[in-house]
Amino acid sequence: MRSRRRRATPARLTAQRAGTLSRRPLPGWLRSLLVLGVGVAAALTLAAPGNAQTPPDVAATHTIQTLTSGDLAAVPADFPRVMGYAPAPRTWPTARYA
Repeated sequence: MRSRRRRATPARLTAQRAGTLSRRPLPGWLRSLLVLGVGVAAALTLAAPGNAQTPPDVAATHTIQTLTSGDLAAVPADFPRVMGYAPAPRTWPTARYA
């Protein structure tokens, strides 16, 4: 009777020496995790960062500083008509500690 064993061809011997025949395929979850990791790395590498060198908006900075000080002079005249309410200053009670 003939053996069912494969004949050793030069290509098969070379593959055995390289170690490619003894490897088992990766499990599905590990393959998915690997693809996800490569995708995230590519996305983070290719994502364009924002321009950090933009100059500050002087008008917005002035408006915020004015409004936080309680002065409503920086509010535009048409603000109540456009937004539907009139801004009013609010004073918060101070905390009393015993």
